[in-house]
Order: sequence, then structure tokens, then C-alpha cells
Amino acid sequence: MKLELNKEYPQFAWDESLSPYRKVATIRSPAQRCDSPEHTAFCENISFNAWRTLPEHRPLGNINRARKEVYPVISRYRHQRNLAPLREPDAAGNYPNLRQSEFQQAASTVHL
Repeated sequence: MKLELNKEYPQFAWDESLSPYRKVATIRSPAQRCDSPEHTAFCENISFNAWRTLPEHRPLGNINRARKEVYPVISRYRHQRNLAPLREPDAAGNYPNLRQSEFQQAASTVHL
């Protein structure tokens, strides 16, 4: 087993002669104004979940498996402390349990 090419051992650098760097995309994000009270309130009470993705894009390795367990716990704790409902988007990225007017108000300040 080559440790430097194994996703389970992130402490080893990958040998680029065995696995060369390949540019696969360029992401451009235009400047946005993200400091309105509505935007702040919306973003303060949503959660990041790296597993809300296609199966072929799921995170790999021990560190990501640990994150999978920790992130939901931290999210629940933060929402309880903020007295905020836990809102998760569906597979299309919509927030079905968020009142439409509430979502439109928050989303109008964000360029997605």
C-alpha cells in the first residue's frame, strides 16, 4: 500500500509523479453585498453539510467521516442556543420548511 496516495493518511503528501495535478475547473464568484440584516439572519441559521451532494462527490477519508458525525451535533447545538429552527435544503437547494416570503426576503440580498 502506498501511504502517500491513500486518502486515509492525509499526513503524507501525494507524489505528483504518480498523481499529477490536473486543473478541472475555474470558479468565479462575483462581488456580493452580504451584510444586510436579512442576509445575516438567513445565513446565521443555516448549516454546512458536505454530504448534501451526489454520491460520487461524497467526502472521503477518516477526517471526513469524523466531520460527518460532528457537524450535525454542532449545528443542533448552535440552533438551540440561537433559539432558531433547524432548516435544511432539499436536494434541489430549496428550503421547503422556510416560509416563502422569509426566503425571498433573505435571498433577495444574495446572488446565488
